[in-house]
Amino acid sequence: MIIFYLFVGLLIIPVLFLFFRRDNVVAIEDLKDEMETSTSSYFDFHKLRCHYTDVGSGEVIVLIHGLGDSFRIFDEFVEELKPNYRVIRFDLPGFGLSGVPNSSQIDNELIDYYASCFNAFIQEMDLGKFHLMGNSLGGWVSWHWASHHNDKLQTLTLLASAGFEMDRVKKNITQGILEHLPKFLLDKGMPVSVAKFNLQSCIYIKSKIKTQHIRNNYRMINKRGTLRFMFSLLKSHAQPSLDQLAAITCPTLIVWGDRDRITPVSHARMFNDAISNSELVIYSKCGHYPQIEFNKELLKDWANFRSKALT
Repeated sequence: MIIFYLFVGLLIIPVLFLFFRRDNVVAIEDLKDEMETSTSSYFDFHKLRCHYTDVGSGEVIVLIHGLGDSFRIFDEFVEELKPNYRVIRFDLPGFGLSGVPNSSQIDNELIDYYASCFNAFIQEMDLGKFHLMGNSLGGWVSWHWASHHNDKLQTLTLLASAGFEMDRVKKNITQGILEHLPKFLLDKGMPVSVAKFNLQSCIYIKSKIKTQHIRNNYRMINKRGTLRFMFSLLKSHAQPSLDQLAAITCPTLIVWGDRDRITPVSHARMFNDAISNSELVIYSKCGHYPQIEFNKELLKDWANFRSKALT
């Protein structure tokens, strides 16, 4: 009987710990106080407040982050770009400092919703032709949008983009626990330890992980409503329309890390084969965030690509 009670105790204690653990969730207004920059601005899309930053001058480069990330994932790369370019970072609805849409706001497939939101943003900003870069989910949004708007782009850059084998990619993100995760665990958000684990899964060169990266991920993912929204996306059965890749005619740079544990490097070659006017760069010993691990190399390779594309 003692063994039985010990066994029950070993089961109950972790559950109680998870249930009564610290509440990590933060209201968006409090998050804005901490995370906004001096160049932060907002625009309205279907009554949803969407966040972006705008810094520098010159040719325009628009950056879109991935699932569970925010504009902050480009912090170091923006420092490299802004002396010579006008750099705009766009927070996808649900993430960063943008509002979280509800199901009634998303009338169609999510990527169509994101593309519609992004298109409204581009029209409001009146940018003319610009360069577009997207990482992971932001890559999917970027190439989906580009397939309908080649005429508005000078170049397209896909950084470890989502698109191929999405069921495999989702399992890489969730480590197979998604279907077994009780919903009540989402109500108190994600602890710092999970934020650290997330970055360790995405960044191969561990010395590149900074305390601020962990802090940014921890705070942004715990914005009220974001974690539940993210998990609803991961449970979605939506699949990309990969035949749209053939419609992309603007010069396209495909950048990948050969140690990417989220979107395998084999996907880079699939994108390169599917997009006719494309060039491929693969970094050795690099994970899912080339803009963090190889930010200087990425700037150099992108600048060379841009020069050839605009000649």
